[in-house]
Amino acid sequence: MAVVVLNAAGTHNWTVPADFNPSANTIELIGGGGGGAGSSANGVAKYNGGGGGGSYRKLVNANLTPGSVVSYTVGAGGASNAGGVGNAGGTTSFAGLVSAAGGAGGNKYINDSTPGGAGGSGGSGGSVAYNGGAASPNAFNSGGGGAAGPYGNGGQGTTTSAGPGLRSGGQGDAGHGGLGGVTNGSPNNGAPGNNGTEMNGGVGAGGGGAGSNLHAFSGTGGLYGGGGAGGYAGATNQVGGAGARGVIVITYTPIPPPTITKITPANGVLAGNTPVTITGTNFNILTSVKFDGVAATNVVKVSSTTITCKTPAHVAGVVNCTVVTSAGSASKSFTYVNAIGTPPTVAPAKGTTAGGTWVKLTGVGFTGVSAVSFGGVAAVIFNFVSDTVIWAQTPAGSVGPVDVAITIPSGTIIGSGIFTYAPTLARKTILLTSTALTTWQVPADWNPNDNAVHCIGAGASGVSRHGNASIAVNAAGGGAGAYSRKANLALTPGATLPVRIGTGGASPVLTGASNTGLSGNPGGATWFNGSALSSAACSADGGLGNVATAGGLGGKFANSIGDFGRDGGDGGSSTAASGVAACGGGGAGGPNAAGAAAASTATANSRTDGGTSDGTVPGGASISNSTTPAGTGASGSQWTSTVGGSTAGSGAGGGAAITGVDTASIKGGDGGAGGGGGGGACYWPASSSTVTGGKGGDGLIVISYVPIPITTRFRSYILG
Repeated sequence: MAVVVLNAAGTHNWTVPADFNPSANTIELIGGGGGGAGSSANGVAKYNGGGGGGSYRKLVNANLTPGSVVSYTVGAGGASNAGGVGNAGGTTSFAGLVSAAGGAGGNKYINDSTPGGAGGSGGSGGSVAYNGGAASPNAFNSGGGGAAGPYGNGGQGTTTSAGPGLRSGGQGDAGHGGLGGVTNGSPNNGAPGNNGTEMNGGVGAGGGGAGSNLHAFSGTGGLYGGGGAGGYAGATNQVGGAGARGVIVITYTPIPPPTITKITPANGVLAGNTPVTITGTNFNILTSVKFDGVAATNVVKVSSTTITCKTPAHVAGVVNCTVVTSAGSASKSFTYVNAIGTPPTVAPAKGTTAGGTWVKLTGVGFTGVSAVSFGGVAAVIFNFVSDTVIWAQTPAGSVGPVDVAITIPSGTIIGSGIFTYAPTLARKTILLTSTALTTWQVPADWNPNDNAVHCIGAGASGVSRHGNASIAVNAAGGGAGAYSRKANLALTPGATLPVRIGTGGASPVLTGASNTGLSGNPGGATWFNGSALSSAACSADGGLGNVATAGGLGGKFANSIGDFGRDGGDGGSSTAASGVAACGGGGAGGPNAAGAAAASTATANSRTDGGTSDGTVPGGASISNSTTPAGTGASGSQWTSTVGGSTAGSGAGGGAAITGVDTASIKGGDGGAGGGGGGGACYWPASSSTVTGGKGGDGLIVISYVPIPITTRFRSYILG
């Protein structure tokens, strides 16, 4: 918290600090205290009134521009005049936004009913206003009033009705400010009011000065805004106590300097005019955006965390993008390149004319990619990983080198002739689907430069529940398996590798008649060339089962190993407050998309279908009041085997099953082969029945490669 105290009486200028926060500040003002009336030697004005205390005003969140100059006035304390009324305290004001009036000057004594000076009560602006304390109700060399402050009005000064006695000043700020002065003993001088300390910066509302007795001196008002005491007549004219000057206290939470966390895209062309988005913090008072000292164009502060602009022209190289605000600056690197993005490199640089080769494209400027093509033909599929990495699967092509083109928002990045189609043998695909399998032998024609291993974890089973009409009966679906892929593994032909195909979560089976349920069972992880999910060459997380209402979570790619992957879909959550309800299982992830979660329901007597897998494979249909099991999730067919004569892919979720009538049994749909989650099942009648949650789909390993002819491998060995 920053605190600024302005306490020099008079009118001045103030420069708003660079880190001033227009949204977190307060401006507090106290007007000047009034002066006490002075006495005359002839005794005509023998006992005189004290001055009133200054008023208080508070303004919250003044909208001031950092670096601007504003005018302010600190009200002077009112002077006392010998044999005359005291002067009023000056008004304190700030930037034309808020003001606090000073206290009135003390009155000369005429009779016992002559009042002292009134407390300050004027001013304008602000959300909080308190009045200064008045001097004594009768002008009898009385104490001055205390100033108002943030806690409340100033206290009133006191006096005796006649003769010697205590003539105390009023305390400032409703008992929180400076104490009023008290008349001391012989020779009965009036003590000055005490200074206040309760406000920020160690300042506060002052107390009023004490009146004097006999021929002694009257007390002055305490800082800030305390009223002066009235004077007492003696052999000579005597001046009353002077009022104290006002004060301005400014407090604010400084705006931190800006930070930049990301520039998108991180590169642009030499000609400039590249649209970029700058993400960070504390862009509140934006001054400029520059690239290597040259101002950006079309600068728009979208929010305190986002700026959009266009780059100026610049020569090739790395420069600083600098955001300047009133509170400081921040920089992050930006790269100017000769073309749109950096021409990519590709690995491997050769593949079969049949297509299907997984390649890694490395370069700069891939953010926002919308298409990848080889020789003008769109890639079968591409996966954006980062601004510098894309994985893509080649389409079919003709023998020879081709250009690789990457389309981004600002144009097309072209790698000329960087990929070559070669007349090689047709791609082979091997499907591993048996959960009993523990090893796999690398084929003799294995190609370390053109292969891919795909893993899908197993799905979890759905929940089974049995209840009756007196309670809600809910059954959630099981989570589906995740997908991961690892390309171009350097394996030794003939080597035996450890593998595991995740087993789908077993169906929970309830028999008899009871208000009970069984949770879904988790699906097992799938891995290739390793002994655990976290240590294999490629692996995929299995889906989770759950209790009655909450759907099981899908397997996560973050828990898996691979160059690229997708999460499995969650099972649907069933939260009906009455009746019977069940949800389908999630769909498994695949090369094209993450698995879709099954729909949830909170509606009595409802059910939902299984989730779609890989963006296209449909989930199983749900059923109601039927002995036929709910629909099994469809098995995927994204991969076609040329050696096993079958297809496989990401499995979709099984549908849910519910019944409110007597049946011998009811069963949720099984998850599709390839990691689909099983559907939930629930039975409402009190009679005996068998209730079975849908089984999770088993996992899957798909191995694809372009073979190297054995003769070629042998010849290479002999010649080498």
